[in-house]
Amino acid sequence: MPRTPSRGRAETTALPARGTGQPRPDTGTGRHPRRTSGIHGAEGLIEWIGQIRSAIPDLRFTVEVGPVVNGRYASARWTATGTYAGGFPGAKALPGTVVTWTGTDTLRMEHGRFVEYWVNADTLSLLTQLQAL
Repeated sequence: MPRTPSRGRAETTALPARGTGQPRPDTGTGRHPRRTSGIHGAEGLIEWIGQIRSAIPDLRFTVEVGPVVNGRYASARWTATGTYAGGFPGAKALPGTVVTWTGTDTLRMEHGRFVEYWVNADTLSLLTQLQAL
């Protein structure tokens, strides 16, 4: 399987389009209504990446599966690893603690750009390692 470390740079032009939200699970209506998340558009994603990088500056992603492309959708399973530098609200882990967690990203593409992004990450594992629960 290919292993591709990420440098965490948001320099690509393939970032989510402005104003896109993340879909919410089906509410029983057969539709997936939009929800407002804390991340909006490319600028919000760049800000969020910056916040994560300030707490885990050497963060690296290894692609474990994929990317798998099906029409307008692409998905990849990853493992993230890095050294906690401090500053995560509520965390009691000492700076220098190595953290590792996994997740899957799925992106929807339109006209050569990513327009929607879903992440399913093992946040419980990360928060447990950071002693933030």
